[in-house]
Amino acid sequence: MSTDQVEDNKSAILLVDDEPNITSALKRLLRKSNYQIFVASGGEQGLEIISENNIDLVISDMRMPNMDGAEFLSRVKKYDDRIIRILLTGYSDMSSTISAINDAEIFRYISKPWNDEDIQVTIKRGIELRNLEKEKKRLEKLTQKQNKELLALNRDLESKVEFRTKKLKTMMEELQVSNDEIKKNYLYIIKTFSSLTDMRGSQLAGHSRRVADNARKLAKLMAMDDQETQDVFFGSLLHDIGKIGLSDEVLSKPESLLSKLELETMKKHSVWGEGLLLGMDKLQNVAKIIRHHHERYDGSGYPDQLKGDEIPLGARLLAIVNDFDRLQSGSLSQKKYTIEESVNYLKKYKNKYYDPDLVNKFAAQFKKEKSETKTNYKAKKGLFTYQLKPGMVLSRDLLTKDRMMLLAKGHVLDENVINRLIHHEKTLKEIFTVHIRIALTKY
Repeated sequence: MSTDQVEDNKSAILLVDDEPNITSALKRLLRKSNYQIFVASGGEQGLEIISENNIDLVISDMRMPNMDGAEFLSRVKKYDDRIIRILLTGYSDMSSTISAINDAEIFRYISKPWNDEDIQVTIKRGIELRNLEKEKKRLEKLTQKQNKELLALNRDLESKVEFRTKKLKTMMEELQVSNDEIKKNYLYIIKTFSSLTDMRGSQLAGHSRRVADNARKLAKLMAMDDQETQDVFFGSLLHDIGKIGLSDEVLSKPESLLSKLELETMKKHSVWGEGLLLGMDKLQNVAKIIRHHHERYDGSGYPDQLKGDEIPLGARLLAIVNDFDRLQSGSLSQKKYTIEESVNYLKKYKNKYYDPDLVNKFAAQFKKEKSETKTNYKAKKGLFTYQLKPGMVLSRDLLTKDRMMLLAKGHVLDENVINRLIHHEKTLKEIFTVHIRIALTKY
C-alpha cells in the first residue's frame, strides 16, 4: 500500500486486486499517463487508502477473498459516490456484475482479458467525468461566493452592483456549460452500454442505434412530450442490454431456429435488461419499456402477457421499430426481409402483435420518407474520410471491421465528427468507406 499523498494536478487512481500480476500489468499500461497510482491487495486495504487520500477513480477485480469487488465498490459508493467506480470481471460473473451495477452504480465494467486501448479510453472518460464534477462543485462554490459579494455590494455603489452582476452572469453561464457536459457524458454512458450488445455479433451490429432513431421519429409522430420521447429513445438504445448474458450460440441464430430451451432462455433478456437499471432512479420508465417491449397486442407476448393498452405506449412503439429492423437483419427469421416486405409484415400482424394505430403512423411516415428520398437524392456514394464535407448524410451505418457501429444511417456530418473519424482511422489503423446520399443539388 502506498501512503504518499496525492500530488497536485494529478488524478489519483486506485487499483485493487489480490493478484499482483494484474495490478502490475495495469500500472505498466498507465505508466506514461499523468496519473498517480495507488495499489491495494484487497477491499479493506483499498478502503483504508481511500480514507487517507483523495482518490478519483477505482478499478477493482470482482473475485477477491473476504470482500468481492461488488461489495467493495458498494462501500466505496457509500463513502464517496463521486469516486468513479470500474469493475474487472469475467463473463461467468454476470450475477455479481448485475449486483455491482445495481448496488455500487459502477461507471463501467470491463471483461477480462481486457483490450489495452479500451481500458485506457474507459479510464480517460471516467477521469474526465470526475473532473467535470469537480469543476461543477468549484463553480457552484464560486457562484455562492459571488452571491454573497453581491449582497454586500448592494449596500455600496450602484456601479459596483452592475459590475458584479455581469460577472455573476458569466459564472452562471460557465456552470450551465459544465452541466451540459455532464449530460453529454450521461448520454455517452448509455450509448456505451448500448454498444456492448453490438459487439456480440454481426446480427446485432448497429441494431440498437437504428431502432432508437426510428423510435424517436415515431414518438414525435405520436406527439409524445420531450420526456416520454427521451425515455423511448433511451429504452431503444438499451432494449437488448440483457442479451449480454446470452451465449454466442443463441445470439447467432434467428429466433425461428432456436430450440425450446434456447427460446426460453432468450426470452429472459427483457427482464434481465430491466434488472440492470433497477438501481438508477431516473431510468425506471426506461426499465419498464425494456421489460415489456416483447409483449404482443393480443396478449401472446412475454414476460407478463399484457395486451392492448395495458402495455406501456413506449413498449408498444419499441415492439414495432424493433421487429422492423430484426426482419431485415435476419435475426427474427431465416429470411431477410426487404424494407417494403418488413412494412407489409407489420401491417399484416397489426391488432395481433402490434398496436394498429402505431403501425399505421409508422407505415405512412415510411411511405413519405421513401417518396422524399426519391425526389431529393439521385445516388449513394462511398467516400474516404478526407473527401467528406459538413452537411453530408450517411446512407448506411458506418461500422468498423469488428462490426462496432460508429455512426448510424441518416447521421448528418459536421466538421467535428469528420475530424474525429479521421483520428479514429489512425487509432484503429483502418480505412473507412463512408456511404453518403448524394443530393440533386451539389454541396
